[in-house]
Amino acid sequence: MDTADKLVSGTNAWCFAKPGEVYAVYLFGDSETKLQIPKGDFTKHWYDTRNGGALIPAEPVTGPGEIALGTPPHDPDKDWVVLVRRKK
Repeated sequence: MDTADKLVSGTNAWCFAKPGEVYAVYLFGDSETKLQIPKGDFTKHWYDTRNGGALIPAEPVTGPGEIALGTPPHDPDKDWVVLVRRKK
Protein backbone atom coordinates (compact mmCIF):
# COMPACT_ATOMS: atom_id res chain seq x y z
CA MET A 1 0.00 0.00 0.00
CA ASP A 2 1.08 3.55 -0.70
CA THR A 3 0.08 7.01 0.43
CA ALA A 4 -2.94 8.09 -1.62
CA ASP A 5 -4.16 11.29 0.04
CA LYS A 6 -5.19 12.63 -3.38
CA LEU A 7 -8.10 10.13 -3.33
CA VAL A 8 -9.81 11.78 -0.35
CA SER A 9 -11.55 15.13 -0.27
CA GLY A 10 -10.82 17.64 2.45
CA THR A 11 -7.84 18.04 4.73
CA ASN A 12 -9.06 15.97 7.66
CA ALA A 13 -8.06 12.55 6.36
CA TRP A 14 -5.10 10.44 5.31
CA CYS A 15 -5.40 7.56 2.83
CA PHE A 16 -3.25 4.50 2.20
CA ALA A 17 -4.25 2.40 -0.77
CA LYS A 18 -3.59 -0.53 -3.00
CA PRO A 19 -5.59 1.09 -5.82
CA GLY A 20 -8.55 -0.93 -6.98
CA GLU A 21 -8.26 -3.35 -4.05
CA VAL A 22 -8.10 -1.80 -0.59
CA TYR A 23 -8.24 1.70 0.95
CA ALA A 24 -7.49 2.55 4.59
CA VAL A 25 -8.64 6.07 5.42
CA TYR A 26 -7.74 7.70 8.72
CA LEU A 27 -10.41 10.27 9.58
CA PHE A 28 -9.82 13.03 12.09
CA GLY A 29 -12.84 13.76 14.30
CA ASP A 30 -15.90 15.47 12.84
CA SER A 31 -14.75 15.24 9.25
CA GLU A 32 -17.01 14.77 6.25
CA THR A 33 -14.76 12.99 3.81
CA LYS A 34 -15.27 11.43 0.39
CA LEU A 35 -13.15 8.75 -1.26
CA GLN A 36 -12.59 8.29 -4.99
CA ILE A 37 -12.95 4.59 -5.94
CA PRO A 38 -12.93 2.73 -9.25
CA LYS A 39 -15.78 0.74 -10.76
CA GLY A 40 -16.86 -2.19 -8.62
CA ASP A 41 -18.48 -3.33 -5.39
CA PHE A 42 -16.68 -2.70 -2.10
CA THR A 43 -17.21 -3.53 1.58
CA LYS A 44 -16.80 -0.86 4.23
CA HIS A 45 -15.79 -1.34 7.86
CA TRP A 46 -15.04 1.06 10.71
CA TYR A 47 -12.13 0.65 13.16
CA ASP A 48 -12.08 2.39 16.54
CA THR A 49 -8.56 3.81 16.89
CA ARG A 50 -8.95 4.47 20.62
CA ASN A 51 -10.33 1.16 21.84
CA GLY A 52 -9.21 -1.32 19.17
CA GLY A 53 -11.28 -4.45 18.75
CA ALA A 54 -12.99 -5.99 15.75
CA LEU A 55 -13.88 -4.16 12.56
CA ILE A 56 -17.45 -2.80 12.61
CA PRO A 57 -19.35 -3.57 9.38
CA ALA A 58 -21.06 -0.71 7.54
CA GLU A 59 -23.10 -0.40 4.35
CA PRO A 60 -21.32 -1.54 1.17
CA VAL A 61 -20.36 1.01 -1.48
CA THR A 62 -20.22 0.93 -5.27
CA GLY A 63 -17.97 2.80 -7.69
CA PRO A 64 -16.89 4.39 -9.86
CA GLY A 65 -16.83 7.83 -8.40
CA GLU A 66 -16.52 9.76 -5.22
CA ILE A 67 -18.33 8.12 -2.30
CA ALA A 68 -19.19 9.66 1.06
CA LEU A 69 -17.56 7.66 3.85
CA GLY A 70 -20.36 8.56 6.24
CA THR A 71 -20.45 8.78 10.01
CA PRO A 72 -18.79 6.34 12.42
CA PRO A 73 -21.06 4.12 14.53
CA HIS A 74 -20.39 6.22 17.68
CA ASP A 75 -18.21 9.10 18.90
CA PRO A 76 -18.13 10.92 15.53
CA ASP A 77 -16.03 13.69 17.11
CA LYS A 78 -13.15 11.22 17.61
CA ASP A 79 -10.64 9.77 15.13
CA TRP A 80 -11.58 6.60 13.18
CA VAL A 81 -10.27 4.45 10.37
CA VAL A 82 -12.48 3.32 7.48
CA LEU A 83 -11.40 0.21 5.59
CA VAL A 84 -12.85 -0.09 2.08
CA ARG A 85 -12.10 -3.38 0.26
CA ARG A 86 -13.13 -4.78 -3.11
CA LYS A 87 -15.65 -7.61 -2.71
CA LYS A 88 -14.23 -10.98 -3.68
